[in-house]
Parts: sequence; structure tokens; C-alpha cells
Amino acid sequence: MDVKDLKNKINLSKSFKGITLFLNKRRRWVLSFIFLILIGYCAYLWYSNITNPSWSEARRQEYINTKQNGSIFSKDKFDAVVREVEGKRSEYQRNIENIPDIFRLK
Repeated sequence: MDVKDLKNKINLSKSFKGITLFLNKRRRWVLSFIFLILIGYCAYLWYSNITNPSWSEARRQEYINTKQNGSIFSKDKFDAVVREVEGKRSEYQRNIENIPDIFRLK
């Protein structure tokens, strides 16, 4: 068989139309099948991560140590943030007519 005969026998536009017609008729089944495959893959990933975690013992201990330290409250940083927020609030509430017009529209 040569390529020209094979090309004449296989019509890509008819094949594409046939595939799309099949998918349109059975789209509910196709989408359900894709959804089931996706759910199965997610369940597999979840199960594999639960049963076989990939953390070494050193990394696990480092994670436990960081969680035990907790967060340290810095009153100085908190006060600085509060002052900054108050400054922005007062700047926002400032009278707009006192601001010079840089475009000279008035």
C-alpha cells in the first residue's frame, strides 16, 4: 500500500466529524467517565500521601520544633503599624481643598 492510497482511504474531516458526533451523543457518559477518573486519581494521591509520607526524620523534627516555638508578639512593631495606620487615616480624612492643584484646573 502506498501513502496516496492510504491518504484517500482515511478522510480526516469525516473522521473528525464522526468523533465529534459520537462525543455529542454520549457527552454525559464521557464527562462522567472523565470525572470518575479525576476522582480516582485524587483519591490515589491522597491515599499515597497519607500512607507513605516523604519527609525524613530530620525534616519531621525540624517541623515539630518550628511549631513549638510559636509566634512572638513584638509590641514595638505592633505600635509602629498602628501609628502608620492612624497616620494614613488622618491623611485620608484631610480636607481636599487644602491640597494644591498640580494641574492648575481651577
